[in-house]
Formats: sequence, structure tokens, C-alpha cells
Amino acid sequence: MRPFPKTPQQLVPPYKYSNSSFAIDRFPFPFKTPLHSQQPFKYSANIEPHHPGKADSATEFYLDIDEHYLTEILEKKRVLNQHKNHCLVLDHMKHAEWEWFEHVTRKLAQDYPHYFELEIAGDCGCWKNHLLDIEQEFTLGKDSLPSRPLAFLGGQVQGDFALLDQREHQLYLDAGIITGPSDWSLAFDIGMDFTEWHKPVPDAEPVFDRALNYLLGLQAGSPVRRLNWILCVYPRLDRSLESYPDWALDKQNLMPDRIGDDLFLRVELQVLDRLPKTRAIMFSIRTYFLSMNDLLLNPHRALAFYQTIKTLPKSICDYKGISPLQAMLVDWLEQKLEKRLEG
Repeated sequence: MRPFPKTPQQLVPPYKYSNSSFAIDRFPFPFKTPLHSQQPFKYSANIEPHHPGKADSATEFYLDIDEHYLTEILEKKRVLNQHKNHCLVLDHMKHAEWEWFEHVTRKLAQDYPHYFELEIAGDCGCWKNHLLDIEQEFTLGKDSLPSRPLAFLGGQVQGDFALLDQREHQLYLDAGIITGPSDWSLAFDIGMDFTEWHKPVPDAEPVFDRALNYLLGLQAGSPVRRLNWILCVYPRLDRSLESYPDWALDKQNLMPDRIGDDLFLRVELQVLDRLPKTRAIMFSIRTYFLSMNDLLLNPHRALAFYQTIKTLPKSICDYKGISPLQAMLVDWLEQKLEKRLEG
């Protein structure tokens, strides 16, 4: 059974972050195991239906609430206080924003009844968050919350949310609360279409063309999910362009004897779902961190990760920012996995 959210940790210097054995076991690992089934990494849409996963897994429920809840909520509050443009909504997205609010509150109350409650009759309702001691009445579509719906509810849910508007056979990033982006900025990307948003990804144009066509046909009630990953030094959620000076030199300063503690596999569990009334697509991005030391606790995962990093194409290494530390990481993994590699 998943543990109650633990005492808040810290996702900025001085970093204080750890995973329980439960969190390590349920970490959404993005590579195939065992080793012999692992092929050289290449970009793919890797989309699958967002069906409920096994009990206590990261995909058991529609959105995942875990032991890091209080930590991430405090970090969201810090980021939003520092940069207001991490939550933006274009004028025409107001109805989609409210539909998202109703949709997510219903899902949370359904999946986590001990944490959240929703009472709603017609357009009027009351939302209760027992984890944060919040009780708020509201009227759907009206200015009835302390802040706009994306900021109010988005600040109470782990992960980020974007709302994509569909127009003229294209999807547009027209609203979102993005407090933990990986090397991008909502303020820069707001209003971009799907193709513009993904242009930095190397050699992936055919993949994203197929992904776009697939998402344009996405039906309400049939959500899908995918995993995305990078490597990062320190478990910092906010790697936005706005905060770039704070984390830009992390990888250059990584020392070989600190790889186990300071280098993390950062995985995003992304869920996409069509909202039935406005037809907007909700895009949720939930981020997980796993240190290299914690990764080694599962030999099958460690071997698959080693092969992936060792054979990663240069273009992908450059895009994911791995090139400065690839050789050092491969050497470190070979030392740690020496006996298993020889076997």
C-alpha cells in the first residue's frame, strides 16, 4: 500500500531528496529489460492506452499522488511566486480551463477519497483537499476561486498540465501551468503549434508527424500515456529557461565520485486525454527522479540503462545534454557492473 506523503524535502540547493524502497520499486523505468531485449535507443512516440496499471504502480490511477506530494507542492508554490508566467492561459481557453478543473477534481476525488472530496450540483460545488487543509466552494465558469482554475488546482496536484487547442488540423499550446519543465519555457512556447513546439528534437520529424495525426484523432474517454527521459545533476524540478543560470553548469561540475549520489534519471510520465465538451487535449507531465545509486539496486534495470547510455547516438546525446558526461558515466557503470558484464 502506498505510503502517506512524507515530510517535505528540498528540490533546490541545498538539495534534500530521497526515495523510499517503495518509490524505487514503482519508478516508471523507460527502458526495456532484460538486457537482450534492449535495442539502441531511438526516438519513438511510444504511446499506449492509459489503462489502470497494477496496484501501487505509478499508473494505478489516472494521476499519481505519491510520497513526494508535499515536497512538489511546496516547490510549485516557490516557482509560481518567483515567475508568474509559469501559469498562462490565452483568452479563448477559459472554457477549456474550467472543464479541465471539473475533470481533474472528479478524477482525484474518485481515485483518492481519503485525500480529496468533491461535492457538485449543477454548476456549484465544494472542493476539499485534506492533504493541504483546503476547502473551497466554486461555481463553474465564474470567477469563484482564489486564483484562476489552472493556478488553484494545478498548485495542488503533482506534475504540470498543458491544454492543447485543436484548430485546422493542428494542436496549439494555448494554456498551462508548467513549474517543472525540462529545458523549455511556457512563456516562450505559449501559442505554438505542435510542430513548432517539438522542432528541437533531432531526427524525429516523421515520429512527431505520426504522433500529431494520432492525437488529432484522440477520443474523449480514451486517454493515452508515454514516458520521456533525460539525465540531470541533482533532483531539480524547475529546469526552465528562466532559471537556466541556476542549473546550467551542473553537468560540467559533476565529479566521478559523486555520480551515484548526484546524477539522476529524470522520467516524465505524460498523459494525454481529450476533454469532451471543448475538445481541448489535456497534457499532463508528472516527473520522477531516481539516483544512480538507487538504480543499481535493480540489476536488470542497471544493465538496460548501461547499454542504452553506451550506444546512445550522438545527436540524441547532444539533444538530451548527455554528451559532456557520457564517457564518465559509462566508465562508472562498467566499474559498478563489472561482474555482471563479465557474466
